[in-house]
Amino acid sequence: NWDLPFLKRSNLIVEYFRNRSSDVTEGFPLLTPVIEAAFPDRVVRDPVTGALLEINRRPVTFDKVASSRLHWGLNMTGSIGKAPQHGEGRGGGGGGLPGFMGRGNGQGRWNLSIYHTYRFTEWATLVAGGPELDLLGGDALVTGGVPRHAVEMEGGGFFRGFGLRLKGQWNAPVHIRSSGAPGSSDLRFGSTLVLNLRLFANLGQQQRLVESAPVLKGVRLAFQFDNILDSRQQVTDANGVVPLAYQADYRDPRGRVIGIDLRKMF
Repeated sequence: NWDLPFLKRSNLIVEYFRNRSSDVTEGFPLLTPVIEAAFPDRVVRDPVTGALLEINRRPVTFDKVASSRLHWGLNMTGSIGKAPQHGEGRGGGGGGLPGFMGRGNGQGRWNLSIYHTYRFTEWATLVAGGPELDLLGGDALVTGGVPRHAVEMEGGGFFRGFGLRLKGQWNAPVHIRSSGAPGSSDLRFGSTLVLNLRLFANLGQQQRLVESAPVLKGVRLAFQFDNILDSRQQVTDANGVVPLAYQADYRDPRGRVIGIDLRKMF
């Protein structure tokens, strides 16, 4: 953790994680021939056609899981405007969002953080003596797999009753190898970039507005925009075709969402 000498109120954080665990209980993973071979008592098939009849999806215990990753990023904060004179509205953070509250002297505040995660290893052994699944090399336990790179961002500001908050998440594309089952194919899960924005106003802090309409005392109005870019992950097979089960509207039927929130404190 390094406080940057050339950038006021900022710091650089670098973290390295390495984990190795045994006898780890997890939810039932994505059904593949490898999973079925590891937990044969969880699957019932037609003895003649081999058609899947039943899956027992109770949690299972993996023999071992391990991972290592580097997580690093930059945090910056600062003030907005000048402190108000005596008699003006003070303590602008009373109704702000966590992390973006006004300073005690009545000034506003802004901050921004950006983090990058790089996964070196991610693997699992389902049963003792069984194969080691490389979750960064094409094996999968969940739909979509594990991205090697991920970037997250969060920032916003608050000043005299008005504020905004922006959050973003980017995940690198993931390639999943074919399970080997008849008709299966390699899959590519494209990169995703999701941005969420929230704008809000504490109307009760606007003195003139409250004087003209007292009912607005203690009122906060917020506008929420989830997935501003209407980002949908594209999934394609080895031929570049989107499989039926991975169409965008099946995976994310909501897409972009716009909402209004009105609250009043009595």
